[in-house]
Amino acid sequence: MIPIGGLRTVGANMTMFEHGEDILIVDGGLEFARGGNSPGFNYLLPDIRFLQPHLKRIKAMFITHGHLDHIGALKNLVPALGFPPLYGAPFTIAMIKKSFEEAGLKNKVQFFTVNPDAGKMANVGVFKYEFFRVNHTIPDSCGVYIETPSARIMHMGDYKLEFFPRIDKPVDLANYSRIASRGIDILLQETTNSYKQDWTTSETKVTGELKQLIQDAPERVIIGNFSTLISRIQDVVTIAEQLGRHVLVNGRSMVDCVAIAREMGILKCKEGTLKPLDSKTMESIPENKQIIITTGAQGEEFGGLNNISRGDHQTISIKPRDTIILSSSIIPGNELAIIDMMNRLNRFGAKIITIKENEVHSGGHGGIAEQRVIMNLVRPKYIIPVHGDITQRLTLKREAVKMGWDPKNVLMLEDGSIVELDERHELIFSRKKIQLEALGVDGMSIGSLETKAVKDRIQLGEEGVLVVNVKEALVESRGLFFPDEISASHGAIADYVKKAVANKKPEEHHKNFCEFLAKDLGKMVLKVWEREPVVVCL
Repeated sequence: MIPIGGLRTVGANMTMFEHGEDILIVDGGLEFARGGNSPGFNYLLPDIRFLQPHLKRIKAMFITHGHLDHIGALKNLVPALGFPPLYGAPFTIAMIKKSFEEAGLKNKVQFFTVNPDAGKMANVGVFKYEFFRVNHTIPDSCGVYIETPSARIMHMGDYKLEFFPRIDKPVDLANYSRIASRGIDILLQETTNSYKQDWTTSETKVTGELKQLIQDAPERVIIGNFSTLISRIQDVVTIAEQLGRHVLVNGRSMVDCVAIAREMGILKCKEGTLKPLDSKTMESIPENKQIIITTGAQGEEFGGLNNISRGDHQTISIKPRDTIILSSSIIPGNELAIIDMMNRLNRFGAKIITIKENEVHSGGHGGIAEQRVIMNLVRPKYIIPVHGDITQRLTLKREAVKMGWDPKNVLMLEDGSIVELDERHELIFSRKKIQLEALGVDGMSIGSLETKAVKDRIQLGEEGVLVVNVKEALVESRGLFFPDEISASHGAIADYVKKAVANKKPEEHHKNFCEFLAKDLGKMVLKVWEREPVVVCL
């Protein structure tokens, strides 16, 4: 087993399993680029380059659910892996097909839809497997049991223990126990919410809270929500029908997910409840009868709610009597973007409600209390904390040790770590690892974050650029000097260049001289102005 992604931070989840000549892969997610060390990138990918010589050995990819941190990189990964067949539950496969259709890949891939309630094992290559249902914040979420001659593995995917879900089936602990009775060697246990000690808030509480808030709202209600959180959308639709309101859907991904869920019969609503979001429709509905459900609750740059907050939306403008509900948790790394968005929204005078004031969201990841239940129920020989950064995973390890596991049997891995079980199902933990790099998608290109191009981007963003025509002693800069500094600074640099050219040895090659001068100018600028721009000499 080799984790390819998902152990450095939250996102880019992907794990490889190998037995003999057969390879099986679980998930293929992306990680959102958040500037910093990935400027200009759309998103980050797991590094699968080590698999390139072994494409014919890949029997299948199993997909646990349809969130982007599990499927978002598939349109990049699947072609690079030789188009292996994809297995998943119905809603998951529908989400992948939509993504692949947009990328022109739908007809190049073989899809297998599995029934997570079947309770039966099947085979692909040397691997026996069984998908099983878990509760999460997207329909048809699954874990997967994988068996080889030397290992029995239970991969929980992303989950919480929800006994009163809105659209999915209640958690089936008896089914988990049935699978665990086979004798689990390795439990892959998610850790995204390990910092939370309590049980995840039940969806029934959120339903009641939302209904009361919408009922009390004097005028229009705008709800920021994850586009794949169909159970929350169902809540809003049901509440709207009870209170005589209409629901308008904003944001491309929200519109797509609602369409898929309705087509599959997952999202149920009466005729006329859902309305198209356009000026004519909005003008025809009194504002106290409108509920707008929108993407962008995470402050995403081009998310629906963020566009509204900037005044950039074509149809929606915030008014003082609006009630805005952020029906979502804060994904780590998005805190500043959400604060900026909320500050913009507050300037309009609307009432803003978040999870801090009211229970308007139920997360999809179980806390430590739920993780304890699973560890006690499954009783694996080895536990591998996954789907989290080192702090989240260490929190789970400490909890497992408290519960009686030997610390050596709770494995703190890194992306690229190699774990083997021998024919006696005993652990062989190799100190060798596959050297993986962080890869990013930038437009139509994929590149490593370790390259000079990315380092130059970071330096350009922080320090600016200085460009010098050496022969003419002409100086240009961007982002380096303030307006009132430019004339004097450029003049001083031009004088410095003229002196350097005057002292240049006749036999010295121009290219070599430019490289030397660029370094020398860098030192000069640092000494005089205490700045470190990218320096280019031509």
